[in-house]
Amino acid sequence: MVENRSPPSPGIPAPAELVTPDAAHLTSVAELAPKAIDPRILEIGEYWLRIRPARGLLPGRQHLDPVDIPKLLPIVFLADVERGVEPRFRWRLRGTTLEIISGRDYTGRYFDQTYGDFATSRARKQLIAVANGAACWWLGQPFSTRPRDVTHAERLMLPLAADGRNVDMILGLTVFALKS
Repeated sequence: MVENRSPPSPGIPAPAELVTPDAAHLTSVAELAPKAIDPRILEIGEYWLRIRPARGLLPGRQHLDPVDIPKLLPIVFLADVERGVEPRFRWRLRGTTLEIISGRDYTGRYFDQTYGDFATSRARKQLIAVANGAACWWLGQPFSTRPRDVTHAERLMLPLAADGRNVDMILGLTVFALKS
């Protein structure tokens, strides 16, 4: 767990991060996001655990059915993982709320072509960890899509693997907290 030592602004939680290796062997959502604030983070984590074909195997896109998570779809994303010397990530799908908040449709675009600072970003390190089979929960201030009314964001990224072992896609959910 990485936590920021500086005090957060009033009403804004302190930044935090948890990267859990070997997500295929996790048994509870508490292991994925023990400090989750928004219940939708827990909901997507529970769903991901439920659709796994077996403990020790990762679910694949073929196990995910949007009908099972209709309330989460506006804040869900899928990213393709392309293997090479280093993995490369491409937006497969972004929920409507994510599109509205960012003000752009990134579908089909590579992350490194979308975000100027992606090569050195925390998000890239997190995506690489997930591409290697980890789960990643994060809480903090979004930098690439930061409308003035967003105070902080919470995200959970989970690996998907068509063969149960080799991650080829990432399932994520991002919740933006808006100023009241």
